[in-house]
Amino acid sequence: MLFEKMADPVMLIKDSCFINCNEASLKRLGYPDKTSFLSLSPWDISPEFQPDGLSSKEKALAMISIAIQQGHHRFDWLHQCYDGEFIDVEVTLTCFYINDELLLHTAWRDITQRKNIEKEVDEGLLRWKFALESNGDGVWDWNIETNQAVYSTRWKSMLGYSELDIQPSNEEWQERIHPDDQAMVAGNMQAYLEGISPIYKVEYRLKCKDDSYIWILGRGMVISRNSEGRPLRMIGTHTDITVSKETERLLQKHKAAAELDAKIKNLALINQTKTMIQKVTQEVADRTEELQNSTAKANKAVQLKSQFLSNMSHEIRTPINAIMSLAFLAQQTDLTEQQQNYLSDINSSAKWLLGILDDILTFSKLEAGKVELEQQHFELDSVISILTTFATPLVTNKDVKLILEVEPLVPSMLIGDSLRLGQVLLNLLSNAIKFTHSGSVTLNVQLLSLMDQKACLNFSVTDTGIGLDMNHTNKLFDAFNQADNTTTRLYGGTGLGLSISKELLFAMDSHINIESQLGVGSCFSFIITLEVATNSIAAALPTTSLKHDPKYPGLLNVRILAVEDNPVIQKIIPAIMGYEGILVDLANNGAEAIAMLTENTYAAVLMDCQMPIMDGYEATKRIRTNPRFDSLPIIAMTGNIDENDQQRCLDSGMNGFISKPVDWEQAFLILDKLINEPIKH
Repeated sequence: MLFEKMADPVMLIKDSCFINCNEASLKRLGYPDKTSFLSLSPWDISPEFQPDGLSSKEKALAMISIAIQQGHHRFDWLHQCYDGEFIDVEVTLTCFYINDELLLHTAWRDITQRKNIEKEVDEGLLRWKFALESNGDGVWDWNIETNQAVYSTRWKSMLGYSELDIQPSNEEWQERIHPDDQAMVAGNMQAYLEGISPIYKVEYRLKCKDDSYIWILGRGMVISRNSEGRPLRMIGTHTDITVSKETERLLQKHKAAAELDAKIKNLALINQTKTMIQKVTQEVADRTEELQNSTAKANKAVQLKSQFLSNMSHEIRTPINAIMSLAFLAQQTDLTEQQQNYLSDINSSAKWLLGILDDILTFSKLEAGKVELEQQHFELDSVISILTTFATPLVTNKDVKLILEVEPLVPSMLIGDSLRLGQVLLNLLSNAIKFTHSGSVTLNVQLLSLMDQKACLNFSVTDTGIGLDMNHTNKLFDAFNQADNTTTRLYGGTGLGLSISKELLFAMDSHINIESQLGVGSCFSFIITLEVATNSIAAALPTTSLKHDPKYPGLLNVRILAVEDNPVIQKIIPAIMGYEGILVDLANNGAEAIAMLTENTYAAVLMDCQMPIMDGYEATKRIRTNPRFDSLPIIAMTGNIDENDQQRCLDSGMNGFISKPVDWEQAFLILDKLINEPIKH
């Protein structure tokens, strides 16, 4: 049943006669029934002779003999249908035995279309060869598997040979390549055959019959590949380019002669300028002592600027730390609600002032594109509250209404750099209030989209102020500049705020958009995407109030040494540490600290970095020379917040870093960890 229903024609042969066939065989050959077909031999369904000139009977018996010897055999064959039509087929003979009788399974498929295509290709190649021959090009045809090659009459005559002088072998071409060109030609051919080079095109020299050489432009292409893509056959042409090569050589010779002549003519000019060059060289050398001196001065100025900024940061942060710490201590006492609000505003304003200080001190980093943004959980309402505290006094003496509105759909808890975001908003609000005499200034926060816990927010500050000439906005974001000189004279200011805001927003993948009409008002807006904090994370945010029993039992009654030269801070540290039951001794400088460590035992040291007599870096290095203090936690507490300063603390032997103004809740966490967990070296 399977035999009968096979799509390809199948027949069985025994003793050189058909004993069975399927429906596909009868249908393709056009026989009316199986009975009339099974009376035939393989040569009876074929023409008298095959395309190679052999008789069909003799060749059929030969193919059967090969199949019996090898077990199977595949070959091309020409069948003749019942109606006389000829079809090209590919036959596969396979031997097998049934009841000790030898049978031949015969399967075949029609390849007439393939044969027609091959015939068309061969005819096309002949026409192609004829066309090239008529144009004077030599033609070659290379069988890569057998290494046989056929060369056209023109190919041979181009080298001075007759028709019979060249044998059909690829070596005839290879051995005539100039020795200096052999490696280059072989490399080009190999690169093309391996698919490294998309074309085969090469210029080289071939030896003629009279031992002279001619220049050849060789071109070729693969026209046949096997099933694995390996090249089987390649054809190509040779074009005699000797004349053009000789012309090119003469042109190059003429060019070289012209260049030599020009050099001779310019020799006098060269001699004339030699003295001038020597003079200029000396001047350059002289100006190079000067340049080095200027560079040294510039480097020194950069160092002085860096040191000045570091010192200024430390000096300003110390009083801010005192203000925040005193406000913190006052909040722990019994106060009225109004007093609590005042202290809260003092604390918020101090933090905001600290943020402004940070922006000013890092302005050079903003210009260099080295801004490092924090990714911390924050409450948007807290940012708005701080903005309200700071911006409200700016409208007190103006007929201006301040409106800060957050639309209901905006998430309350977000993750990002709230200080940088607040600084941008404060700059925009301050500018809007400055240039608005009456009407309103409105901050609006709108949710544009919420997807995958990321909120796309639009922040806009709209005012009814003097407005802008949009032709001047290109100057608006330049540092120390405003829209025009008139504005600067009337309203003052450095013009630094918008420049900082632009750079900060750029670091947040955002930018400021401006819509304004002169005399009507302006709207500054930006779009920023922030991650939304989950409720569980928001609930875990630390609190700042210490009006409770000690949160860190491991710190109860431990004694620490605080090394600090500022008298106000000296008063604050013991009072704040007392809320967690920590006992504090004070040292005014590093030298006193070393002396006190030798006489007392401390659980940890809080070390200021910049102090008279001996600073914190030197003191820590000396403490670490004593093996007794190998495991003593030493924590930097300083206003120097630069990354280099932090690394310097660690390099000197300190174990942690607390920046001023101090976040005391964070300070307690660090102390508890370092005191109650072993220090790993």
